[in-house]
Amino acid sequence: MKAEREKRAQVLESEGDRQAAINVAEGQKQAQVLAAEAEKLEQILKAEGEAKAIMQVAEAQASALETVGNVAKTEQGQKAIQLDLATKAIEAKQAIAKESSVVLLPDNGTDAGSMVAQAVTIIETLNKKPGV
Repeated sequence: MKAEREKRAQVLESEGDRQAAINVAEGQKQAQVLAAEAEKLEQILKAEGEAKAIMQVAEAQASALETVGNVAKTEQGQKAIQLDLATKAIEAKQAIAKESSVVLLPDNGTDAGSMVAQAVTIIETLNKKPGV
């Protein structure tokens, strides 16, 4: 009888160990599933947020372009655009002059006096550049 009780005790203990191992495995499985679902949801929410941000930027740009277009139809708007373009052209020429040995001449290159004055200015500028 003692042997039978010990045998039943061992069977019950092994059943308990088995059930505990199953419970642990089920818990780990559920934890992994929940973690994967959370990561998926996080990625979806992040993508939706980025999409909304892109749309808001695009809408703001469209609104700004519409405003500029409406203002550009006026005489003052045309003058502002011309001033902006002239400023950008001057900045571009200055950047080229700083980084290049190319000499840019104005459109009115027929005036010899202005060409000489500009040439002297260019030469002085080049001579002042360090490392040249």
